[in-house]
Amino acid sequence: MAQQFPTTFTNGKLVLEGVLHRPEDAEASPVLLICHPHPLYGGVMHNNVVMALCEAMTSVGVASLRF
Repeated sequence: MAQQFPTTFTNGKLVLEGVLHRPEDAEASPVLLICHPHPLYGGVMHNNVVMALCEAMTSVGVASLRF
């Protein structure tokens, strides 16, 4: 089971929202950065492919950050 932690990165007026997916039993693990498809083509961080990648990575003990 994976834990999800909403997170934000702020730089001046720019705020980038993301979600960290972390394996529940892992104290330390590798991390994968997952970027969604381009927003002009309908890409969002809640994309089915992005979510499936995050779930697959946590199932093998790898944390992932999507934004």
